[in-house]
Amino acid sequence: MRIVMGLAVLAALTTATAAKADPCKAIPDRGPMPSYLHRGAQFSGPVVYVGDGDLT
Repeated sequence: MRIVMGLAVLAALTTATAAKADPCKAIPDRGPMPSYLHRGAQFSGPVVYVGDGDLT
């Protein structure tokens, strides 16, 4: 029984899960904005996350 439980714990610890990181690390929490993010700057790329703040 201990071997089965040990294998279950090992499987749970090695299973890949979604990262719970902030998706926008280009903008720092503190300090000055990066120079490439000036007002009116244009950029492109795929949209991978849209958060509206609704927790329900």
